[in-house]
Amino acid sequence: MTRTEIIYDDKSKNVIYAKNGKVKFKFRIYGGPEIEYNTTIFVNHKPVRIMNSDYLAAKIEKGKMCTFDLELDISDYERLNTIYAISNPSGKGYFADIYFPIKTNSILLVNDLKSSTQSQGNKNSAHKNYLDLSKSGTLAQDKDYSRYLDVDYESGYMLLMENGKSSPVKQITIEKNSFIEKALEFDKGYIIVTAYADRPVELTEESGFKFIDFPQDVKRRLVKIYDKNLNLQKEIDFVDIFPQKNNYHQTIVSKMTVSRDGKKIIWAESSPKLYMYDVETGKTSEILNETSNNICFSSVLFAGDDIVFYGIRVNEEGTFYYGAFEPQSKKMNVFAEKNFNCVRMRVSQKYVVFEKVCCI
Repeated sequence: MTRTEIIYDDKSKNVIYAKNGKVKFKFRIYGGPEIEYNTTIFVNHKPVRIMNSDYLAAKIEKGKMCTFDLELDISDYERLNTIYAISNPSGKGYFADIYFPIKTNSILLVNDLKSSTQSQGNKNSAHKNYLDLSKSGTLAQDKDYSRYLDVDYESGYMLLMENGKSSPVKQITIEKNSFIEKALEFDKGYIIVTAYADRPVELTEESGFKFIDFPQDVKRRLVKIYDKNLNLQKEIDFVDIFPQKNNYHQTIVSKMTVSRDGKKIIWAESSPKLYMYDVETGKTSEILNETSNNICFSSVLFAGDDIVFYGIRVNEEGTFYYGAFEPQSKKMNVFAEKNFNCVRMRVSQKYVVFEKVCCI
């Protein structure tokens, strides 16, 4: 498996302190098949140019580590920021049997040129700025915006909250050595992916801020279906959903979506394959593969009975593909856009919005 990491002076603190507004660190990538990767550095969830380029290009070689010595000017940023890197294979690497994108851990950046008093009044918002909100913070919100799910790893509960009230409507204990990896909402409830690891979530504190360290070695995953009152309705092991696979990477969890009625779950790999799981029958079907599709999916969502998506094509760079797929008829409408870096889709009753981000 290919691994990536950001290396800095004192890794034990999970913080990089700037000197005169500049930070020095290393990016390292190693392991896995011998293919090429393009890596983008993100600060505050936005891609930044580094070494006069939009990305770092590296070729993995057996038994070797590829290391970049980097310097970044953060003098114009706020005092507290977050940094991480995301790597994707390029060229023929898309044919490799791997999961991508590959993300490093998120690390706090402290800008020494900004006064600490500027952030004292916003500790909570700064805290959420560098936490992975797919695993902590607000996870899913009820359609009428009166209720929402939250996770408190300090107390060890998943909470059903109601706006305007400090006490939870209901709380569920998070099991030992587990964490909430994904939460999806449908019309009548929630789908929660719980990951079970070799150690518990660890909480640390630095400069008055709390950090959450999630375990990387996940041993098992369960899909739990709850109603709107957070009563457990069904529990499904990933092994039963994908019996042909012997391991499951976080990428396949991040690229999942549920139909509005909660009866169908879609999983996309970073490949032309697309899987549909029928909650009622318990059957998984491969509805798209390399013979019927040449789009490597970056994201998928339900839009009514159809599936909307965006992604790229194998061995083709610089073109963004998006469209809709009809599972019943197997019809796919695909559109292309040059130099469009999509980061998120939003679906309303009438429209699908593809959000673009620009490098700074």
